[in-house]
This record gives sequence, C-alpha cells and structure tokens, in this order.
Amino acid sequence: MAMGRVWRLAAPLLALVLALAGLPRPAAARTIEPPAGGAAAPASAAISAGQPRLLVKFASTATPAERERAIGSVGGTVDRVLDALGVTRIAVPLVATEDATGLAALKLARDPAVVSVEPDSTGAVQFAPNDAYWLTDPSFGIGQWGLRAAQVDKAWDVVRGAPIITVAVIDTGIDPNHPDLAGVALPGVTFVSSPDPSCAPGSVIDDNGHGTHVAGVIAANGNNGQGIAGVAFGVRILPIKALDCTGSGLLSDVASGVTYATDHGARVINISLGSSSAQSTLQDAIRYAIAHNVLVVAAAGNCGVTSTRCASVNEPQYPGAFPETLAVAATDQGDTHASFSNIGAYVGLRARTPRRPPMPRSAAHPRPRRSSRASPRSCSRASPASPSRSLPTACVRPRTTSARRAPTRCSAPAA
Repeated sequence: MAMGRVWRLAAPLLALVLALAGLPRPAAARTIEPPAGGAAAPASAAISAGQPRLLVKFASTATPAERERAIGSVGGTVDRVLDALGVTRIAVPLVATEDATGLAALKLARDPAVVSVEPDSTGAVQFAPNDAYWLTDPSFGIGQWGLRAAQVDKAWDVVRGAPIITVAVIDTGIDPNHPDLAGVALPGVTFVSSPDPSCAPGSVIDDNGHGTHVAGVIAANGNNGQGIAGVAFGVRILPIKALDCTGSGLLSDVASGVTYATDHGARVINISLGSSSAQSTLQDAIRYAIAHNVLVVAAAGNCGVTSTRCASVNEPQYPGAFPETLAVAATDQGDTHASFSNIGAYVGLRARTPRRPPMPRSAAHPRPRRSSRASPRSCSRASPASPSRSLPTACVRPRTTSARRAPTRCSAPAA
C-alpha cells in the first residue's frame, strides 16, 4: 500500500505504549501551571478580526527604528510577537484582493531589515464522514469498539495514565464542566485572534464541541460508572483554544499554542486540525517542541475523497504532513484504510476511528460540527504514564464501569 511507514495498532500496541511512555523529560525545566482562569492572549483593540496578517522575521541586526519603519511602510500594526520563533505578526489594512496582501508581503521582503515574510494562513477541523455506520457499528452495535479491537484493555494491565503527564490539546477549547472530564483539565489559555463574526466575543471555552470530544478520547475519566474511558485516562489535559466556534483559526495562533504548550510542561501535543498551507512559522513551532523533547501528534487529513475543502484527493494536510510530526490516518471496522482519510508517505500511524461520538452530548456539550478522532487516539497511547511508575504486585485486569458505547480556514480533520 502507498501508506508510507504505517503501523497497525493491534498486537504491537503494548510495545508502542511502553516505548513512548519512556519519552525523556522536556529539555528545559518548566512549570506545568499555565495562567489561571483560561487566560486569553493579549490582542490590540485597534486591529479587527478580519484584517490580513503577515509573519515577519527581522534581521538580528535590525534596530527598533528600522523594524518600525519596515512595518510602517505597509501600514502595518504589530499584532503579536512569537518570541520563541523570532517572528513578529503584523496586521495590515483590509484590502479588496489577496493580491494586495501579497504585494505588501513582497514589499516587506525587499526591506533590508527583513529576513523573511509570509502571509498568515488558516486551518480548521474537517467534515466527518456521513456514512451509514457513523452512529453505530456492525460488530458490536455499541461502544468504543476501536479500543477493544486495539486491545487497549491489555495495555491497561501494564500501564495507565498518570497525572504527572500533561497532554496539550490545541483545538476549540474544552467544556470544563463536562462530568467525564472532572479533574482532568489544567487551566487553559486562548489564542483566537480572528474569530468568525458568528462566535461569541472573547470566548475562552469550547463553543464548538470538537475540543471537548478530542480531550475525551484522550483522557475521559475511566472506571467512574459514566460516559467513556479515555485511552490514557489519568493524564492531565492542557486545553489551548486556537480555533473559534466554527472550528477555524489562524495557523499563527496554532503556532503560539505549540510554543505555549512546550513552555508549560506538555509531554505530548495533539493537533487535530489541518490546512493545505505548509506555513514555515507553524513548522518552526513544531521544531521548537521537538527540540524540547515534546512529541507532536497531528491528523493526517480528510482529503481521501473528493471534497470542496481539498484542492485534490490526498492533498497533504499540515501540520500532519510536516516531517517533524507523527501523522495519524484512520482505519475502519475491518482495520482497512478509511476512504475519507489521507494516505501518503508522511503518514506514520493509523488508528481505528470510532463510529459513535465518544463523549456524551448535552445542551452544554453539543455534538462537534466536525471531528478528528484517530489523532487523539494515538496521542493517548503515546502518553499513558510516567516511565518510572512501578507495576502493581498483583496484575488484575481492571473492568471499567464506564458506560460501554460505541476525538475555508484552519480546521481539525477527522483523521
């Protein structure tokens, strides 16, 4: 098959869990306590949400006056500085065409104070397949059939999630009041610079449902008599909201989330979103995470079939297609390639995609508009526990009592 280097997740699961559980600690000592209260990243009130953004790297020798002159030459305003990446994001005046924004970028690129410039791009969650088996499965009719097929319960005999492991979920945020996520989430942070006008202003929680869904796949409380059991239940989730209520957002906001997660103790970062843009700023953020011994897991994409969201079938989706990430595609009930999921040389894993939304829905937690399930499933397997955690003297398989039941602009794909 043209799946690149792809691993099946049935029998080898235990070896994979044990291997990835031994990830080294992050390179630098960092706090794991983000700012309290779901803090939002600062943004200038003078900049409108719809203004185009340019991502600029200045020469190290450029003086403050030279930088200010370069920015002023295109009528720009500093919107955010991504210190870890050496990138300054500037907002430029609204223009009638993308060509005008491109001309502004070209003008900046010619400035001697500037090393590089690129337009900011967007990404978003992608549509989940609407096939006949989405809400039920023909094998069991209920439940998390993917976990049973992958023998996750056998892995739980050996190692489970531990609260000293932090998994960052860069998505639409999470519902902090969801009963199956009680005690799971650390204080989060929001990087949403350009929300859709239909979204509530200043939202810092999940107003889409996708992020809550992804967090549940990874870390929903297990053995608590309700809902589901997350693949790595016991770990802590660091929620980073970079996508708005429509499931879309700027890739530079995603990059900010990656560096934030890296600097605040995440061992694994899950990015269940996709974009056709191979933005260098986002790739630099992922390289920053990798340099600090943080594993970045991303969706391979949902361009396996003809779609209005994809320019072509199997169009590479980023950040999954970056060589630094672990890209995860989806399989179906028969453990064969799911038609909607991307294939390609960049795919490193494939995971079974649940045929039922794994988190119970309610008025406060609606069904996500789009879904990305394989990526958080594999992310969970990469972060089950501390490598120093000892095994119990008697290994008795836990029987979880969780209810048996079957995770434009930058978006999270269903892979």
